[in-house]
This record gives sequence, C-alpha cells and structure tokens, in this order.
Amino acid sequence: MFNVKKLFLGRTKLFVISVILVFFLGFNSCNFTVPSIEKKSSIEIVFDSTSFKGKLYLEKLAPKSTILVDSIICKGTKDLVFNINSKQFPEIYVLRFGLDQAITLVLDSISKIEVEINTYPYNSNYIVVGSKSSDLIEQNNTIINKHLDFFEKKYNEFRNRKRDENFNYYRKQTDSILRENQIDLYNKLKQSIEHNPKSLASLLAIYSKFGTENIFNIDYDFYTYKLLSDSLISTFPNNTHAIYFNNIVKKKVVDNELKKKREEMLDKGYKYPDIKLMDLNNKLFDIKTIKADIIAVYLWKSKYKAFWDNNVKLRELYKKYDRKKLEIIGISFEKDKLSWSNYCRMEKMNWINLISGPENLDIINPNDIYPRIFVLDKNFNILAKDATIEELELILKK
Repeated sequence: MFNVKKLFLGRTKLFVISVILVFFLGFNSCNFTVPSIEKKSSIEIVFDSTSFKGKLYLEKLAPKSTILVDSIICKGTKDLVFNINSKQFPEIYVLRFGLDQAITLVLDSISKIEVEINTYPYNSNYIVVGSKSSDLIEQNNTIINKHLDFFEKKYNEFRNRKRDENFNYYRKQTDSILRENQIDLYNKLKQSIEHNPKSLASLLAIYSKFGTENIFNIDYDFYTYKLLSDSLISTFPNNTHAIYFNNIVKKKVVDNELKKKREEMLDKGYKYPDIKLMDLNNKLFDIKTIKADIIAVYLWKSKYKAFWDNNVKLRELYKKYDRKKLEIIGISFEKDKLSWSNYCRMEKMNWINLISGPENLDIINPNDIYPRIFVLDKNFNILAKDATIEELELILKK
C-alpha cells in the first residue's frame, strides 16, 4: 500500500496510461511470444461537431514502447474512424488529444468501439461503448479523480487556516481525513482489481498513481500482484502484456526467496556478516576489530519515530557499562552524509557510528526494517535478533 503519511502538495489529474507507460518503458529484460494470427478491429470515435478541433493520435502501448498507429486532424467532423490491424487481443491503445490528455482503450476481440469525447475549457470527459475493459478503466479513473478532488478541497481548507490559533488541531484533523481518503481509494481500487483479475484494465490500475505517489507497491501488495499475474497469464498465455507482467512477478518471487534466505542467515547462532563501512571521520572501519564482550549492532534511519525513543534508552544504557563489556555500532542508511554526521553529534550518539549505502542492504538488513538491534558476543555470533533494549540489558546482566 502507498505511503499515506506524505502530504499532497500539488494537484495533477493523471490518466492511468501515464503510469503504465513509465512502468513498461522502465524494464528491458523480458522476452515475448506474439501470436501470428492477425485479427481486425475498428474504433469509431464520435465527436460533437463543436466539441473538439485539433489533432488526434492513436498509439499502441507495447511493453517496451508506444507505437504511433495513426493520426487524424479533427475539424469538427462528427464521425472519425481509426481502422486497426492487431496481432493479439486484448490489446491496449491510447488516444491522445488536446493538451496532454489521453484515453486508454482496451480492444477485446470485437469489431467496433465507440468513443464520445466532450471537451470543456478546463477539463474533458469521455464515454466508451463496446469495450468492458475500457469502461472499467474509465470507472477506475473516475474513482481516482473523485478522491483527488476531495483531497484538494480538504487541503485547501487546511491552507486557509494557517493563521488560525487552532492551526495544530486543524493540521492533525486534516492529516487524519486525508489519510482516510487515501486508504479508501486504495481499498476501492484493490477491490476492483481483485474482482476483475482477467482484465488488462486491472493491469493498468495496479500501476496507477495518486498525484505523484504510487497507490500499490509490489512489496506490500504482493498477493494482489500475484493474483492478477496468475489470472492474466492463464487467460491470455500468449499476450505480451500478460507475459511481461508475469515475468516481473516471477522475478519478485525469486527475489523474495533469496531475501528470505539472507534474512535467515541473520538468525540467532549465525556469524554476523563481516563488513567494512565509513565512520564519522570518513575512514573505513572494520567491525571485526571491536573488542567487547557484548556488541549491539543498531540499524537506524532518522525518519522513524521509534529511533528517537531508542536513542534515549541506548544513551543511558551505554553510560552504565564500560567499553570492554558493551560496544554499540550504529549503522545508518542515510543518503546525506553531512546531515547524518551532524545528526549523530546532536543526538549525542557517542558509540561507533557507521554509514552504509544500498549495496550492503541485502547483507545486513534484507527486509529493510528500522530500527533493529542485533546482539553479538565477542566472537560476533548472533545472540539475539531484533532485540529490544530491555532484552539487550538482560543479556548484559547475565
């Protein structure tokens, strides 16, 4: 599920297609089998004579690119027809018009889809007849835009209260309302995907965004991804979009298994990984040079509240024992080294502080959990994994 803690600072109504384009064009490692049988289908686009004037572009959405199929200049003509030859069904097409506006169409094995577009000075809407998948895309897009409208309304109300003496109260209240709004959107789209797992419209929905933020995440919503992948590949085994998505989910399954094995290597009884990281003096530090009966490896990120609470307790504990008895190694995954250095000093983190890049994440924190404490003996054997500070103190007293 997407992060509901971020405050939405802008407003962008996005068609679902913009998201799937980013997703498809960002991967380059899949092979595809395309059916050799061609089928023909036509899309009939119906306009009100005063509704739209300008150029229309019809593009096919492929897993690695978009392909321009045709373009037509509309001069207020009521009926315009795109004739399409497609090698597979269902297939995804994008109709672009106006200023950065687009309609996503999913062609099933039918001969005709009618699209009526009504344009207004600041917005437009459309109706699709003849394609259930295209209709589902429109429904999902309507859900997203409805929640964006609500989000914008509440956020603007909040901004207008900035000089109010009860500002902090309204801030908390608004934050709660906006979170509930985002969670409601997430639940509705998830329900739509799980009720329509055999539709390419659900594939587009799973990569939709709320403003600039992804609604779904393959790590947190893996069940939904797997359900959709299995349904699409069993229904359309030769479809390029189904194959592409299935390959990504299969890769995630392999990655999850590898992550699980790496995490198991950090269980009690195993040796803690031998790593060398940069310290506050920008020097390479080998953790195996530490001489102490008990070593606490403390993985943290400053943005987590639990880290602030832990710091207070760890400082007190660190004062109780000499360095022969207890040493703490704080390992941070902060990106800004200067900010990290200043933070360690401001927080009076007087133990050994090291900073790591993402290259060590799979080795020492595969599940990307923060904060967490590993308790080691003097030989760097793991005595406790994900220990609390109270559990660390009990080990020290033995």
